[in-house]
Amino acid sequence: MILSNPILIGGIVFWAILGTPLGFWFLSDGHSTLKRKLWPVFNILNGCILFLLCLATTGRHGLAFGVCLLVVVPLTIRYMRFCTRCDRTTYCQYLFKWPNVCEHCGADFNKKP
Repeated sequence: MILSNPILIGGIVFWAILGTPLGFWFLSDGHSTLKRKLWPVFNILNGCILFLLCLATTGRHGLAFGVCLLVVVPLTIRYMRFCTRCDRTTYCQYLFKWPNVCEHCGADFNKKP
């Protein structure tokens, strides 16, 4: 049985306990400068944990999942922006469209402060 491995169960519990609150924290408003620094690290670590859990459960087929993660993780990093003017989180649901303007205050994300 797959779930009889204590390392796998520990990995799933670690991912659920740490990933869920942090994901909601990134979606909430406030602390935009800290979130901007931690967002890429969070996504890369989350992708690595998911890849290792998939490899532990499926074996070789997890490599195909890893290739998908190589596409999804950079897109996820790019589609969420954190506005320093109004301290809110802005994201775009379209696949290849990045948010350029804050939907709350209208600040331009491409302009350097």
